[in-house]
Amino acid sequence: MLVLSLFLIQVYMASLQGVQAAITCNRAIDLVFVLDVTTPLTPIEFLREKQFIKNIINNFAVDSNYGAKVGLVLSGGSYDSKAVFYLDTFEDRENMMLAIDFAVHQDKGRITWSHVALRQARKDLFTVDRGSRLGENPLVVIFITGNTPAWPLGATLEGSFLEQSGITTYAIGIGKKITKTELNAVSIDPKRSLVVNSVYELAGVDRALASLICRQRTRDPTTIQKCENDPKADIAFALGSRAIREDGLAPKVTRLVNNLARRVKVGPDGILMSMLPEFCFAPGFKFMDYETKDEVLGHFDRIENTLPSTADLIRTMVSTTFTPEHGSRPDARHLGVVLVDSELQEPDDAERAAMEARKAGIEIFVVGVGRNITYAELERIASTPPRQHVTMVDNYCTVPSVHFKLFDLLC
Repeated sequence: MLVLSLFLIQVYMASLQGVQAAITCNRAIDLVFVLDVTTPLTPIEFLREKQFIKNIINNFAVDSNYGAKVGLVLSGGSYDSKAVFYLDTFEDRENMMLAIDFAVHQDKGRITWSHVALRQARKDLFTVDRGSRLGENPLVVIFITGNTPAWPLGATLEGSFLEQSGITTYAIGIGKKITKTELNAVSIDPKRSLVVNSVYELAGVDRALASLICRQRTRDPTTIQKCENDPKADIAFALGSRAIREDGLAPKVTRLVNNLARRVKVGPDGILMSMLPEFCFAPGFKFMDYETKDEVLGHFDRIENTLPSTADLIRTMVSTTFTPEHGSRPDARHLGVVLVDSELQEPDDAERAAMEARKAGIEIFVVGVGRNITYAELERIASTPPRQHVTMVDNYCTVPSVHFKLFDLLC
């Protein structure tokens, strides 16, 4: 018998209508499954449990830009949980489904270390470096278990930490070894937990749950961490070359600036911000300027060649941005945030420019945007240690989430 929950009415309606086609949710959602592999199930039942997960995913458009990103963590009968795949591992549905198929049922009947798996989901999967779009779209965990947690208090704490981080958790229990009370402690809201007697009672739940998640609102963390000492810092953001010349990309960077500004003290005694280049590379020309196709094409070639390189922007920080004439404060921390969205054309020159910046007291934080950029080339221009000054994201849609890593660096 299903325990009353937020799903109940939708599950009941789905059961009346029989098997239905999947809904189509085109929203950007970061979705992580935490699957307990200690649940006492037969091999056939475990296959149905994995099919349940696949059915949920089939309701979403899987896309690294504007669709769903999916991760999977296995909760076992020991302290070691296992991330089968992260939010940035798969961009296609087929390989994701194969990875779910290969998940192994283990430690059957033992108590599950669910708090370890939930912690891994929160700390290792919901991160910018692993492709999460933190603060930009709904963040959801679906916890599926059929066993008693090894440390009930730990599971409760992790449920609370997920909630405080703006991550919505749904908890589903299978069988009689897990109680509604234990699930409520993880989901926080009892309306987000559900208990069934067997995997066969999950029919219809996948579609109902997917429908709820698709309507999920983006949540801000309920406890937004503040800088303890309100640091005094001047931060300059340098746009990548694609963001300078392509419409629609620069606003992603401004959202990064906006996200950071919301979490720190901005003002003469706190954080001041700047963005460069300050001028527009407009490709305009008059009717009278050119008379042939070659002349027109030559104009655009010249415009392309005048775009500032990464080295140019870093040198502008040294010569202009971080100077008293432009409002920079000598007694403040100087931090240059450099976005690199294409292969460095002259990496040696960029490295020399970064060395000049560091000699001038400017700390360089580098954001690599896209998969055609290597960590090694970013490391050449970043300050040390690299793990604190280099981050990589898949695309500009994820750039606004970088404010979490910048916040950690500042505070």
